[in-house]
Amino acid sequence: VPNGSKSALQLDSMLKLLTGAEQKFATAADAEAYLPPVSDLFSQETWKLKALLVMSFSPQFLTGYTKVRNDVPGEDPMRSWKKKSRQLPQRKEKNKLEQLLEEMVEQGLDPSRTVACVIELPRGTSLRRPEFMKDLELTIEMVTSGEKFTLTPCGENKVYICFNGGSSKDSIPDVPVEAVVKLEEEHGLVQDLPLGPHFMDQYGAGRWKWNITMARAPPVVEEKTEAEEKSEDTCSQSPVTQEDAEKDKEEVEEEVEGEVEEGVEEGATPKGKPLSSRGGSQEDKKEPSVKETASVKETVEVEKDAPTIALYRPVSPYEIIWEIVDTEAFEDSPHKGKPKKKRTMKARCGWRNRFGILSSCNSSGMPGYEPWPNDIFGVFTTMQGGDSKDVSWVDGVTLLPADDGGVLSFTLLIAFLRSHQELLFDVDLQDGRIHSIRALGSGLELKPDKGTVLLVEDVARINAVRKALSEAFYPAAAPMPAAIDVDEGIDFSGNRGRRDELVPMISAESHVLEALTDLVNTLQEASRRHQTIGDAAWAKRIVLRKPMMQTVNMHQHQRMSNRMAQESTEKFELFSPLLDLAQIKREAERSQQEEDDRRRQMEEEKRRQREEMRRKPEEDKRRRRLEEQRNREEERRQRQAERKGHGKGRDGRDGKASGGKGKGKVPVEDKRDRQQRRGKQVMSSDNAMMNQMGHFAFGYDQSFCPSWVTVLDET
Repeated sequence: VPNGSKSALQLDSMLKLLTGAEQKFATAADAEAYLPPVSDLFSQETWKLKALLVMSFSPQFLTGYTKVRNDVPGEDPMRSWKKKSRQLPQRKEKNKLEQLLEEMVEQGLDPSRTVACVIELPRGTSLRRPEFMKDLELTIEMVTSGEKFTLTPCGENKVYICFNGGSSKDSIPDVPVEAVVKLEEEHGLVQDLPLGPHFMDQYGAGRWKWNITMARAPPVVEEKTEAEEKSEDTCSQSPVTQEDAEKDKEEVEEEVEGEVEEGVEEGATPKGKPLSSRGGSQEDKKEPSVKETASVKETVEVEKDAPTIALYRPVSPYEIIWEIVDTEAFEDSPHKGKPKKKRTMKARCGWRNRFGILSSCNSSGMPGYEPWPNDIFGVFTTMQGGDSKDVSWVDGVTLLPADDGGVLSFTLLIAFLRSHQELLFDVDLQDGRIHSIRALGSGLELKPDKGTVLLVEDVARINAVRKALSEAFYPAAAPMPAAIDVDEGIDFSGNRGRRDELVPMISAESHVLEALTDLVNTLQEASRRHQTIGDAAWAKRIVLRKPMMQTVNMHQHQRMSNRMAQESTEKFELFSPLLDLAQIKREAERSQQEEDDRRRQMEEEKRRQREEMRRKPEEDKRRRRLEEQRNREEERRQRQAERKGHGKGRDGRDGKASGGKGKGKVPVEDKRDRQQRRGKQVMSSDNAMMNQMGHFAFGYDQSFCPSWVTVLDET
């Protein structure tokens, strides 16, 4: 511990407070001035103590539950069209504890204050005998230390013991103390049975069956009247003097006194009251008469012959069944190719405290008789084997609160898991909500209800606690040992005769409490997030178009980092940070954005290709039209050039015809070409008109003009 740090100062104050009894102070004011205040050393907040216990004994966890469950309503068969799902679910058979609960309700007993006890009766006795029931009532009253109860026989060897919740003895009055001396009131714990069943379990030392000698009620002695006594005195043959009567009285008292002392040593009292040295009760101070001493003598003789019965451990339908969370409790499957089957290990709590027969009896506000809480978590300190390989005894059990669905308790359990211990989160990356958490081979599982909202940002608070703990215990890198060529021996001149060793020290300033407080405050608000988070803020969280459920291994990146850290010279990290779920959500949103951009580019490319395909025929058509127009122009120019080359005359060479001067006749070939051109023009104009009218022009789509078509000359 670094000198001058806050931890060192608190340890010094603790030592001063412990050794304060050895000091002598003149006044109380001097003692208060010298001794440190208790409030500087201790805290009254319960969750701090339980978080410290969970941190110290992780992963020694327990899960508890009761076997009283309400029937889950089946799905509406009209909602599904499948034939298999239209069949109504079969009603499950009730277990023994649920049947026991129904029997208690039929008897008109309160199941939250009633236990069932099986008795092995001696031969010749029955629960129908009023004398035996009275002796049994006295015996149970002796075992339960005066608790008020009623007995209801059921069958031949079973009775229901309903405790009224009150005790015949006054409880110890509350001593006024400071608030820091005791823990603050805690919510979310179970409502247990009255103290009577716990006294019975402690009397039997946690065994399933134990023997006990019954307490017997004194026989009823009929008192005689004075006239009968006088008649007996007169009928006696030999008169008795006063001296003889006093002498007989002393002899009887001595005999009764010895017999009563023997009965007290054997643990049996005649009337269930402590006896005085004279053989009577402490409440009766007067000297007993001869008749009274005779009745006491008869009662003690009956006590010697009291029967012995065997009582079984009391059973409640609301008793909590504990299971140890074991990551290696797997057994091979009898079928090849199938995965290993999870083997559950039952736990029995020590009988020296109330956890030996702890029950959850609060069924108010719940449908049916199912109690709340019905699923709880705990942490234990030590474990030892029991009579069976599947049952172990655990001690030092601490019950964690179950309010707000047990989110705070479960988060404390998983917050201190190491990297080699399994931890899985089922998260919806659309809204960043955590739907379930599984840890330690599914030995721990939490499914928050609809009213409790766990977000991916809460993992950052857990990582803050893990980082603060790592920095508090290992503030610097471990020193590297230097190689020595020559052995110089061991030097014992160090501190307290030991060799000086380089060991890691805790940090002078720790931020664990601040980080843990922030985590607890955040988790306590998880059940109120539907009111604290508005619709606009919730809409901003939803970026993905559809829900994206994903199972994330929170230690996935730590195995490789731990392997790299072992190879390097970096400092050791006690708790590696968990996987950042908020970063995974952002990566999913970025992937969707990139996918949207890629899809948009692909759609743009497809649209461009479609536009290109639509424009290409038009371009080809326009190009062909231009090509045809260019060809026509070229033909026209050629014809004009040919026409200009023909002069006057018939041969067309010298411009003069062989027949003489004047205009020569147009050759038949030129006239035919001209007629063809005129026909094509007429055809094109007629086709245009017919196309507008919706008809097709026939007879003019020919490459030449027939000889019978006459086209007039322009002249």
